[in-house]
Amino acid sequence: MKLITFLLIIFLTYSGISQPIRDTALLMRDLRYMEKNKIPIKTISFSPYGNWIIIFGDFGYSYNKIPKSAASLLLRLNKEQKKIKDFEFYADSGWVCIFEHNGFAYKLIPYSLAKALKKLNLNKKNIQALEIFDNHWAIIFENNRTLIKANDKKIIRFLLRLKYSKQKIKTIRFFNNGWIILYGKNSYIAKNPPEDLLITLKQLKKLNYTIDNISIYKNFWFIIYNKFNFKTNL
Repeated sequence: MKLITFLLIIFLTYSGISQPIRDTALLMRDLRYMEKNKIPIKTISFSPYGNWIIIFGDFGYSYNKIPKSAASLLLRLNKEQKKIKDFEFYADSGWVCIFEHNGFAYKLIPYSLAKALKKLNLNKKNIQALEIFDNHWAIIFENNRTLIKANDKKIIRFLLRLKYSKQKIKTIRFFNNGWIILYGKNSYIAKNPPEDLLITLKQLKKLNYTIDNISIYKNFWFIIYNKFNFKTNL
């Protein structure tokens, strides 16, 4: 597992753990370190096999295992101090990374997603976040606009409502039989979310905390709030 921030490379020992999420002790250690030192956590992404990456700060990242091509790109972005916005795994060895205003790089992702990213880049749109899950994908750009491929018409209608209400869309996550959208300061709408995730989101909203991002992998979830704090059921 490698932790890279501000051009500092720290090599940590690899520990194979037979759990749905791999190297959970290292994942939690990194997250607690960021929380303790008030380092903003942008996102946590998981591969279909339980490998993970954390994007934090402006160009920091931490991971247990990612494709070599992705590792080379991230190291270059870090050295050049280019802002890394998001990273997502796809299928066996696919991945996509977005950085700076509208930069992106990818390998082995759906053609329709690659085409959408190229279109946004060509039109100089501010690409902010993305999501890939099975055959579904979504891109958030220009604060409250989206491009999406999904079978559920309800999520498409709601995203259109957010576009016209000019509320900022933070996160779109797909999972088995459902989805969740995080928008505004701490608002959300979801279809078939895990019950314990929903309870925790309600608690954070009641405390008027800013909910920044959500990550879901199988039965596990992470909520990032107030920039560098997190909650999880892991």
